[in-house]
Amino acid sequence: MDAAPTIFGEPFGYRLTHDPDQRTVTVDIAQAPQRVRFVHPCRFGAVRSASADGRELPVTGNDVQAPAGTWQLTVSYD
Repeated sequence: MDAAPTIFGEPFGYRLTHDPDQRTVTVDIAQAPQRVRFVHPCRFGAVRSASADGRELPVTGNDVQAPAGTWQLTVSYD
């Protein structure tokens, strides 16, 4: 998805890739409003681990919260 409108007045663009064999979801963020965090609701299974730009994120439930400024989010699930 490229340049989707947001309530923040700045577009949001991303590409989501799902690899069912590896049980991972990768979200590459091309553009995003500044200072806005991203929440990915993983519905494929229980989240096992998550990282934002290669840095591990705390996992609580299945909604993964990436900090503002993240350009790549990777989620592994069971």
